[in-house]
Amino acid sequence: MKISWKEFILWPAVIIGFFIVGKNVENSFLKNLAIVSAIGVEKEEDLYKVTIQVISPTASQKEATGDLGAVVYEQTGRTFSEAVRLASQKVSRYLFLDDTEVFIMDEELAKENGIKEAIDFLIMEPNVTSNLQVFISKGTKPGEILKIFTPIQKISARRIKEIARNIGSDLGTAVPVYPNKIKNYLLNQTTAQISIPYLQVEGDAGTGMKKANIEEFDPPAKIKIGGMAVFRNDKLEGFLDTEQSKILLLLEKKLERTLFEAGCPNGEKGFTSMNVSKYKPKFKPKVINGMPGFDISVKLDGEVIETSCSLDFTLPSNKEYEKVFTAELQKQIEELIEQSQEDNLDYIGFGKRLYTRKPQLWSEIEKKWESVYPDMRTNIEVEVVITEFGDVMKLR
Repeated sequence: MKISWKEFILWPAVIIGFFIVGKNVENSFLKNLAIVSAIGVEKEEDLYKVTIQVISPTASQKEATGDLGAVVYEQTGRTFSEAVRLASQKVSRYLFLDDTEVFIMDEELAKENGIKEAIDFLIMEPNVTSNLQVFISKGTKPGEILKIFTPIQKISARRIKEIARNIGSDLGTAVPVYPNKIKNYLLNQTTAQISIPYLQVEGDAGTGMKKANIEEFDPPAKIKIGGMAVFRNDKLEGFLDTEQSKILLLLEKKLERTLFEAGCPNGEKGFTSMNVSKYKPKFKPKVINGMPGFDISVKLDGEVIETSCSLDFTLPSNKEYEKVFTAELQKQIEELIEQSQEDNLDYIGFGKRLYTRKPQLWSEIEKKWESVYPDMRTNIEVEVVITEFGDVMKLR
């Protein structure tokens, strides 16, 4: 079948026409949207104050140079959802929440009112993505954090998400938390308590809200993730530091990669740093005089990457390093468990493990768990195996 020259010209023209029309429609649609990159919420007197970060139409580049990457709108309301809706009055375009990456709640609001109302909105609102990451702010209001000029990345919400990804894959002091996960914890709050990463501003936040913050080699104000914030039901209870957060995530099997440090063998002044390559925590519930207890074992393999100690790593000296790391890790685990029992706050998840492994025992003590947990006995055994010494041996 022959194709005439008219058809040969017509069909490509039609395809090109559809492409041009579709592109124009898409561009017209995008021009009517205000793409929200982050939402922050805090309390202002008896009202909710919402800060909405909207990506600037001119922010076509990621680098923090030239035009502003985002603009910020603030609005108050009697409820969180009302404040978000009212904020649309200040924006000339439709608030597009599908690409929102970060949600930040103020620590005082999380302590007094809890996070349930905000999480319900984020889940029930059909336009909010399920990939939105939740954070708590510590020491600085969410609105101030979202106004900080950040280096490398124009849009601070994206900068926060990048920091969270880097910390999760390298340092292991925080992991991303999403609204659906928080909701699941709240529905099962008798067996587990939620932990959420928290944000801080290192330096002066006021200086960080000026463009001069990114015009220096060392920005005066930087956004950082301090660790994990812990909750009692839906209300903020406190903050774990970086080392405590690392131990918590290790016990929860959520570490991707991290470093541990310990002193030198034989009491020598100095330190040794180990990159963790593999780890395996085990919790074995048991009954002691009718009350619950746990045998906890942690096996960890790692590679020594740096040391200032004089003792070499040949046999049997390497065993001395393993003993030092074992003692240090056991001490940190014991301290975290003791702290959680003193606070009577089971963020490690002992109750959840009893519920799944000893359901009959759990049904008997569930209603009095808060009086049982502080006195619950644990037995901890740690084994650290140094599998490699990297280039440390070559440098000696």
